[in-house]
Amino acid sequence: MKKVLTLLLGYLVITASLQAQTINSMSPDTAYNNQVIDPVITASNLFFQTSSPSGDIYQIYIKQGGYTSYLFDVFTFWQYSINVVNDTAFIDNYTVPLNAPLGLYDLYVVNNWLYTYVLPNAFEILPPDGYAQGKAYNDLDSSGTYTVGEPGLANILFNINPGNYSVLSDSLGNFSAPLFNGTYTITRINDPNNYYYQTAPASGNYNFTISNNNSTGLDFGLRRKLISISPNYGFQYHTTSGYITSEGLFTSAPQQAYLRHKNGNTVFLTNLSVSSTDYLNFTAPFVSQYIGVYSLFVRMGSVWHQLPDCFTLLPPDGYISGSVFYDYNSNGIRDTNDVPIPNQDLLLTPPVIYSITNSLGQYNFGVLNGSYTVTYLANPNYIPTSPVNQSVVINNNNVNNINFGIVIPPSVDSINASMSSSLPRCFTQVGDYLQATNFSGHPIDGRLYFIKSSSVSFNSSIPLPDYNSNDTLYWNFYNIDPLKSFNVSVNLTMPGPGTIITRTIIVHSYDSLQNVITSDQESKTQTVVCSFDPNDKQVSPIGIGSQNYTLFSDELFYKIRFQNTGNDTAFNVFIYDTLDASLDFNTFKFVNSSHNATVELNKTNGAVKFSFKKYSFAR
Repeated sequence: MKKVLTLLLGYLVITASLQAQTINSMSPDTAYNNQVIDPVITASNLFFQTSSPSGDIYQIYIKQGGYTSYLFDVFTFWQYSINVVNDTAFIDNYTVPLNAPLGLYDLYVVNNWLYTYVLPNAFEILPPDGYAQGKAYNDLDSSGTYTVGEPGLANILFNINPGNYSVLSDSLGNFSAPLFNGTYTITRINDPNNYYYQTAPASGNYNFTISNNNSTGLDFGLRRKLISISPNYGFQYHTTSGYITSEGLFTSAPQQAYLRHKNGNTVFLTNLSVSSTDYLNFTAPFVSQYIGVYSLFVRMGSVWHQLPDCFTLLPPDGYISGSVFYDYNSNGIRDTNDVPIPNQDLLLTPPVIYSITNSLGQYNFGVLNGSYTVTYLANPNYIPTSPVNQSVVINNNNVNNINFGIVIPPSVDSINASMSSSLPRCFTQVGDYLQATNFSGHPIDGRLYFIKSSSVSFNSSIPLPDYNSNDTLYWNFYNIDPLKSFNVSVNLTMPGPGTIITRTIIVHSYDSLQNVITSDQESKTQTVVCSFDPNDKQVSPIGIGSQNYTLFSDELFYKIRFQNTGNDTAFNVFIYDTLDASLDFNTFKFVNSSHNATVELNKTNGAVKFSFKKYSFAR
């Protein structure tokens, strides 16, 4: 009986071999600090190509004493570029750390079975023969020559060739790149999200030579195409018009222009028109955007231009607020039993600002000091019970309760049906919310029908239905006041994945003789979605021969791979397996997994269960 069983859960497919496993080489085997290289690591019987680009590699790193630099780590795989082809690992764009100690390094490779292999003295970081040094600066006078007082520009990226060597300017705009002896070219790399045009060098780059010396004065003059925005401030809830000044940028109107707050809140500029190649007119409609500083972004063709921190949105001097409500007693005053009305239009003048009431029937205008008129743009089917125009004066204060009451004429008969449905997931319980709203000018009686596909099972509802047969249910309702609703919550069980289901709500209002006065309906057709979990299980060592024989002393590492390839997210994942009877269940040990899991083992029959109850696995 096998004495040792170790289980490892994870995502990647891997294999194993009993042949000799060694690291052979790393190329290039020398570099200098901050150099970008593309290492190629060769091995014998160590790397295995799988469906994953990283093969069976867990980690690759170089180490000198207590200093370690990673070339690959499976837990942060998105930060690396690696591809395994047979026994060769290709790594792209590894940057030798600027602060890495000089000297020899050992190369370490760890596979997914957590075996570690070492190639001593595989790599050496050499001292440079000299440095390329210069400055990135804001060429305020566009002279192409650095002038004292012109600010340095941080995080400007440069590329040095040969060697594909990248360097960034520091907070003062300075850069210093260690190099071997040779002839080089340094070029600035354009940042599409932080665009400058270059005033120096005129040729676009510098050619220079390192010969046991430093090459200095490699200065790059830069200037933004966008110069300013005027005015450089605006007020919340107000529309601002102005112009943008550039260095000959606007040969045509831009494809897009917007102001963006640091938290991502965006205000798109409208009414873009060019008055000359240097000036662009715009309108900025501020509604409920965040107070604070904004940066300007303008897209000309495929190139984005940026002017950072150039515009400030200020709070208004005061606010005008109120509500629109159904005035049951027509007294023009909002009483406690009056119903708020959402989605109603209001107009503030001057200037011209619109607002729409929210779900509580409320509106809000932010304004500067001055005199204003608030106008309720009433639905023609409504009768106002208060003035539709109300005057307000703001002097560093807020004015509240500018309310507007309405009633619906008794002759109006109207009802609305609406249904809110959850995403239909296979074999799960789903809630639907059904609503009949009275838009008549008088209380109504009526009936709400719900018709479902036969593949959908009805579980319960609040309130209980008055009728339930052959996939049709209905509820009677009585004396529903104008603009109030009758609501039903329904609990259903969904069928299997891919099933097309339809649900329909129909509402009627009746007169005293049960004749239908008015009706409305809404239907939804959806496809049931589901997650799908393919599994495979692999073991190392794999053993010898067709029976995969191993020694009794061998420790067996098992990996179970699972992946959601369905058309929806899997929220709770359970993995079941039964261990072979020839294994010693008492030696079972849970080693690791890609997500935290709980493990249950029945040592009588070898049944094991892994539960991932608090994680979602995206499709």
